[in-house]
Amino acid sequence: MIYNGLYTYRFEIFLSTQLAVLFGSLFFPADFFEYSMLPIIYLISIISGILIISKKKKILWICIILFSISAFIFGSDMIYRTRSSENILIRFSVYFLFYFIVTWNIIHQVWMSKRVSKKRYDWINEWLYIIRIYRVFFIYVNRIDFSGSFFWNRNYG
Repeated sequence: MIYNGLYTYRFEIFLSTQLAVLFGSLFFPADFFEYSMLPIIYLISIISGILIISKKKKILWICIILFSISAFIFGSDMIYRTRSSENILIRFSVYFLFYFIVTWNIIHQVWMSKRVSKKRYDWINEWLYIIRIYRVFFIYVNRIDFSGSFFWNRNYG
């Protein structure tokens, strides 16, 4: 009963988690959001993505494994109070793979839909938000691997 109600609004739930990922930093301090809130929002996003792909059992289990890996790494970071770049890169790799799977599934569902409705445009909007999140992933990974790469060096040239 609850599953059917959630499944009906699966795209709206996923869209709200994407908006929280993209615009949540406007409402919370940067360090608190980046290291405490953002991993929790990503975990909620994975759960809502699992709801989107719940009809495909093989892909569902892959996403459940990705959720478990991400939750384990986030939990160990919170318990031991560490912020290692290796754990962050592993989490971003998990998120990247997850968003690739969900994006592929959303595009497939939109492509196979028989009629055009407002919901179809919502799916396309979610796909665009996912592309924006990919861009954020690349910026974070670049910032972790090449610290200082976004600052202009005044001593150069």
